Amino acid sequence: MSQMIACRSPKGIVLGADAYSIEVDDQGALHESQIQRLYQINPHAVLMVGGGAAGASMGASLQSFMARERFESVEDVYTAALSYLASEYQTYMQRHCERLPIDPIHHIYFMLGGHSPRNTTDPYQVYLIWTKRQRPLLDGDTILSAYAVPRLIQIEAQLNRMSQGNHSLDEIHAVIQSQIQRGAQLEKRQANAAYALITEDGVRIVTNTEA
Repeated sequence: MSQMIACRSPKGIVLGADAYSIEVDDQGALHESQIQRLYQINPHAVLMVGGGAAGASMGASLQSFMARERFESVEDVYTAALSYLASEYQTYMQRHCERLPIDPIHHIYFMLGGHSPRNTTDPYQVYLIWTKRQRPLLDGDTILSAYAVPRLIQIEAQLNRMSQGNHSLDEIHAVIQSQIQRGAQLEKRQANAAYALITEDGVRIVTNTEA
């Protein structure tokens, strides 16, 4: 199973995602693949894609759409992204489920993290965009500190303590990377992951080979 982990702190945001994806074809067979999970939306915001591989095309489509817009704050990016992704997701699910039943394996979700230059009191925000009510409807929630998919309460608690303890983003990144690598090792596969470190100065994307 792919992993997504996000942590928001007073110093910035760290996002991490495993590229692993698994799909079900029309005959019910499982297919493994590696997909792009991180998409920089603007100079201060990154979308992280989780779940099925179709989310990668939605992320790329949103990235292209946002390149034509001029949203500076992450709050404005979130509002536009939620509407755009909800439409893309609904279209995908309606088309996809003409052939296959709606199933958790087809589930697609997103995390959006970014910095808002105009918000001086709480400049960093992370949002979870998911089917919290029912498929194929996307909705969103604010992530206050740390969140992992699948849920990992122990790592979330550790990251929350690090956030409150004012640890550096590099230290938080190291913990997230270690957890994603550990999850891949348990499944006996390579952890091909990417990470985004977001500060007021911009976005830094890091892959396993650069870590």
